[in-house]
Amino acid sequence: METRPRPSREAPPRRAPLFNRERQYRRLARRRTDVPALVIRDDARRLRQSLRLAMLVFVQYGLLAADIRFVSSGNYLGIAVVNVCIAINTWYLTRGIIQAKSKVDRLCYVVGGTTGALIAVLAT
Repeated sequence: METRPRPSREAPPRRAPLFNRERQYRRLARRRTDVPALVIRDDARRLRQSLRLAMLVFVQYGLLAADIRFVSSGNYLGIAVVNVCIAINTWYLTRGIIQAKSKVDRLCYVVGGTTGALIAVLAT
């Protein structure tokens, strides 16, 4: 009777990972030499984003008022064109709302919506 060697109860050796996670997530500190220029550029970008958001909301309310006007007059071609414009504008508006991070962005959203609604009511 031959005896087989018993299998070892030790865990099998682990293989090396395909990539090193510590090296993957290591960040290097960078020194910024032109911080004031970056701040000015960032402030201008934020203001431009806020004004763009206000303009999109303004246009959205104008399009909604035009849509109601076309529905009441029975202009089906106008309804179709305005609804396509509303869909495109809504996509950009949603993207702008997602990117809005400051109080100025929220204020521009409210002011753009209010003026858009008032002018849309006056125009129709």
